[in-house]
Amino acid sequence: MLLSRLKNFIVNAFQKIYVSNIIRSIDRDIINKSNSSMIQEGWGQFDAKEIFGSSISQIAQKSINSNKIKYNNSGSWISREIDESVLKTILSSEKFEQIIFDYLGEDARLDDIYYWFKKELIIGENISGSWHDDNVGHRFKCYIGIDVSESAPVTEVVPKSHLKPYKFKIISEFKRYFNISESISNAKTKLLKHKKDVITIFDTNLFHRGVYLKTSGFRNVILLEFISRKKSNLICGKTPCGPGQKIDGEVIFNVKNESLLLQSKLIDKDILKKLSNGTFQYSISNLK
Repeated sequence: MLLSRLKNFIVNAFQKIYVSNIIRSIDRDIINKSNSSMIQEGWGQFDAKEIFGSSISQIAQKSINSNKIKYNNSGSWISREIDESVLKTILSSEKFEQIIFDYLGEDARLDDIYYWFKKELIIGENISGSWHDDNVGHRFKCYIGIDVSESAPVTEVVPKSHLKPYKFKIISEFKRYFNISESISNAKTKLLKHKKDVITIFDTNLFHRGVYLKTSGFRNVILLEFISRKKSNLICGKTPCGPGQKIDGEVIFNVKNESLLLQSKLIDKDILKKLSNGTFQYSISNLK
C-alpha cells in the first residue's frame, strides 16, 4: 500500500514539474500588470447583493431541486448542473466581471462552477487540512454563500504567499500526500469565513487549507473558478483545472436563452457545446 502511494506521488510530482514552466510563462505579468486591489494580499470578500444587485442565495435555493441532493459518505453533495437564473445573476454583473479581469486579465474564463453542500458533522476535535497551493499558478476560487452556519468550515490562507512565481513545492506536497502535519504561525495567516450572500475570493497560488471545527456546521455554497483559458487548456489533465477538474469533465448549463452564454466574456465559447436536449455542455473535451 505504501509503495503504491509513493509511486502515485512520484508520477503526480513529475506531472506538476512538467507543467511548471508553462504556468510561470503564462502567469509572468499578472502580478505586475494587475489593477486589482486584491493583488497584494491575494484575497478579498464582497457583499454579493451589492455585486449582483440581488440575493443570489435566494435565487439559488429556488433553482435547486431538493430531491436531487444526495450527500456522500463524507457529508458532501456536489452538482455541476447550473440553472439559467443562477447563471444570469452571475454573468450579467459587470462589477463581478471587472473583479475577475482586473486581477487575472482579459484572457480569464469561468473554468468551473458547481454547488458544494456540506452538512453538519460532529467531528469531535478541531481538524486542519494540509497546507498547499493548487499547482495551477494564479487562479481565482470564489465561494458564494447560499446558506452557511456560524461553525461552518473556513478557509485559512497565508496572505502574500501568492506573490512568488509558481514553483512545485515537493516537500509540502509530500507531507500533504502522506498526512504529515506542517505548522505555520497563526500570526502569518488569515481565516476567511464563508457567509450567506458573501463572495469570498482568493488566489489559489496562495498557501491555503481548510479548517474544520469540533462540530463542523453546514456550508452550502456555489464555487466558481477563474483562470487563463490558454493555461487551463494546456495543463488540464496534469493539474486540477478545467470544468470538472479534468479533460473530459463537464458542467451542464440548463439555459434556454443562448445569448446569455454567447455574449458573456467570462464564458469560453471554444469549450461550449449545445446538446440535443437543449442544454449546454461546458468541457475541454469540446476543443477542436
